[in-house]
Amino acid sequence: MQTFILGFMQATLACYGMRQWNPDLSQPSDSLFNVACRFVVLDTFRQALITRTYAAYKVPIKYADSYDLLSKIYDHIVHFHYAARFHKELDNPGSVLTATELHARLTRRARVR
Repeated sequence: MQTFILGFMQATLACYGMRQWNPDLSQPSDSLFNVACRFVVLDTFRQALITRTYAAYKVPIKYADSYDLLSKIYDHIVHFHYAARFHKELDNPGSVLTATELHARLTRRARVR
């Protein structure tokens, strides 16, 4: 990733008074802190698209202006996928790491066959 984008991400976090991006998955996705986390991600992702940082992934630059689409993707990834993992880990500590390791092992085994 370009050094410029990493600096831009850190500057954007600082503008919101944050040192690191860490949404509170125990709160609703529309809580004030989680909305600020969403803004940081969407701002930096849009900047990365515009500067062609993700050119290798062939992400069309037209999506940089599609705030609704980017916001829905963000909410799904963070507040559905990662929140489910977060709550599963709260209910059964160590279960997410165990499942991840098992999945990696099975994937490697499938490649060998």
